[in-house]
Amino acid sequence: MSRQAPMRRCASPPTSRDLIAWAEALGEPTFVGSSGRVFPIAMKASPLLRKWMARLGAQGVSVRARTRWLGWDEARRPLFEHADGRVETIEVSATLLALGGASWPKLGSDGAWREIFQARGVTV
Repeated sequence: MSRQAPMRRCASPPTSRDLIAWAEALGEPTFVGSSGRVFPIAMKASPLLRKWMARLGAQGVSVRARTRWLGWDEARRPLFEHADGRVETIEVSATLLALGGASWPKLGSDGAWREIFQARGVTV
């Protein structure tokens, strides 16, 4: 196996079977609709999301919701701005950014994070 294979596997979208197994491992049964898409039987995402967030929390994952990611400081630590304007720098061993697109600027999803990556030479 090449060194790139694990990263390819991580970056590949999950299959329907993967999604079903993941949801059911969280205790949320699913069904496959006529479109071939997978849905929770509860027909709501919130119970699944709550269980997922609880599992992540139990594994030591810290979530910074309702904050704006500002990039990194000089020591390469992530910076977050809270709604009150306070800026927080955190020590981490890994970071997963779920930044959203530019579809809801009123709610903060304005795609401003693209500029942070582009300034570092990352193609977006």
